[in-house]
Amino acid sequence: MNRRQALSWLGLGVGAAGSAPLVAQPLLAGPSLVGLAIGVNEYSSLRPLRTAHQDAMSVSERLSQIGYAMEPHPAAPTTDGIIDSFVSFIDKVDPSSGIFLFLAGHGVQVEGRNFFLPANTPALDKMDALAEALPLDFFLDAITKARPRQAIVVLDACRDDAVGANLPGYAAGIASTNAPGGCFIAYSASSGEFALDQLTEDDASPNGLFTRHLLQHMEGEHRIYDIISAARVAVSDDAMTVGHEQHPAIYDQSRRAYFLDGVDRRAAAPPLPMSGTLARTGIVLAALEDTDCALPTDGSPKNDAVRLHRALTGLGASVVGLLNPTRDEVLTACKDLATREFDEFAFFWLGRGVSQDLQVAALFNAGSCAAIGAGEPAEIALMTHSDIITAFRQKAEQEAQKAASTLIATPLTMFFDCGLAALSGATPAAGFNSDIPLNNLPFESQLPPRYQNVALLAATTEGEDKAAPPANGAGSVFVTALINALGRPGITIDDLAELVVAEVETLTEGAQSPQLVASRKAERRQFVKRADPAAAVTPPA
Repeated sequence: MNRRQALSWLGLGVGAAGSAPLVAQPLLAGPSLVGLAIGVNEYSSLRPLRTAHQDAMSVSERLSQIGYAMEPHPAAPTTDGIIDSFVSFIDKVDPSSGIFLFLAGHGVQVEGRNFFLPANTPALDKMDALAEALPLDFFLDAITKARPRQAIVVLDACRDDAVGANLPGYAAGIASTNAPGGCFIAYSASSGEFALDQLTEDDASPNGLFTRHLLQHMEGEHRIYDIISAARVAVSDDAMTVGHEQHPAIYDQSRRAYFLDGVDRRAAAPPLPMSGTLARTGIVLAALEDTDCALPTDGSPKNDAVRLHRALTGLGASVVGLLNPTRDEVLTACKDLATREFDEFAFFWLGRGVSQDLQVAALFNAGSCAAIGAGEPAEIALMTHSDIITAFRQKAEQEAQKAASTLIATPLTMFFDCGLAALSGATPAAGFNSDIPLNNLPFESQLPPRYQNVALLAATTEGEDKAAPPANGAGSVFVTALINALGRPGITIDDLAELVVAEVETLTEGAQSPQLVASRKAERRQFVKRADPAAAVTPPA
């Protein structure tokens, strides 16, 4: 089967999308594990790689031991050879399948699209050379059409900063990805970075930097999120020893916690040890899904909350999760958490939101959305960022007054995944709190004590709506970027925000740009700390 036939058969026709459906296989009783690992060392026109082929062989062997039926590696990993192997692989996938696709070799990003480069890729000095390259969409769209029960894709590519540099629209590294709904994707390096084939010239390991650490954690009973998270910490640490920046990235749209062996374990399994920690951090995570609102949204707040909850608890945070709460329920949860002895607090809002009098304001009244969207007057319930700050600070201020002492506020970091366009035609609910507008927060000398050591990261810039959601069913790009940034312990909130801004702008092609508002003290604070492996930290009761 040639490339054009394969693309058409998979519904990915050249020039025009095809619609031929894949034929489902009989439903099996248990998880059917299917895997394919491809590695390309020798290139006809590009710099050869040392470990990519062995990386694929090592991953294939490990997956086979776990129980995956592995598709044979293509004898010649050319464009046609890779397509033939992938078509054979995807033909074995059905709705009961747990699948694992691993690709190692050269990759390139052109005009925001990621391409995996087969062995026969010519010198990339003109756009026609990409005719032999395989876009990542080719693999992801076919997997989405096959509708497996669990899909894991790992891309250990982009190993040379010179590959493709002369192409129009070239950009460094591999671009951030809107993972399809139900798919877990991991990259060996973050957007704009390059993966190391070896640490030094005398590096004796048969595997590349990312894969060697990946293999150390690939056990069937482990969550894939934990496996990649543990590997990326080790990769980052090793890369830094040779002055290189490499931070593996996760794009997780899985519908539940995916375990490598495909087993659906409803009971929580102990996470793998991480070098980052949010121990002794108390968090309120609130998600509100409105189904009758005309205002822009992005993905499913519920699904995004599940992803974020998994990441936060994996780092040791104590999380109070609220789904479809009222305004009072959210504020009560914040007040209750503030009475406990945490070293730091955080608040996450996933849902609708607007800007009102320079406040970030969460929007609650679903029934008023249509009127608001049409610019008509409507009574609404808003919860501003000042309301959240007040809820967390109230107890501490009362105690300070009793003791006639100066308030020393516990650090508070807030994350609002909502648009910040102005809300026109609506009447704010009674008690609207606007005593600390966004544009005053950075000036610490002007802030009363309750607003000091506060940071707020919003998904959009003031006056901006969230970008339209991806067509592939992926969730919030802000949540995706935030989870990736949380995987880099020890960086300041200011640096964390820069990572989130860069990734969101990449994923939305500049249509959405988050903003950080923080006191000077807060922006220099670390949110995720580096963990001391010898320290056993117990969260407050």
